[in-house]
Amino acid sequence: KKFIFRNHPKLRKQSGRRVHIEVDRTHLFQGSYNQLMSRTIRELEGKIQVSFINEPGYDAGGLRR
Repeated sequence: KKFIFRNHPKLRKQSGRRVHIEVDRTHLFQGSYNQLMSRTIRELEGKIQVSFINEPGYDAGGLRR
C-alpha cells in the first residue's frame, strides 16, 4: 500500500502544505475537531502540525523540545 500511495501523484500529499493547529490538552478532542472542521479540504491534504497551549515544543510524531 505504501508503494502505491508514494508513487501515485494524485494520492501523494501536497508538499509544502502544512496546517497548524493549537489545542489545549484538557479539551484535546473538541479543540482539534473544531479547528480541523474550519479548514478546507485542500488545506487538510497537507501535513497537520499540532502544538499545545502553554507547552513549548511541537508534536511531530512525539514531542521534541
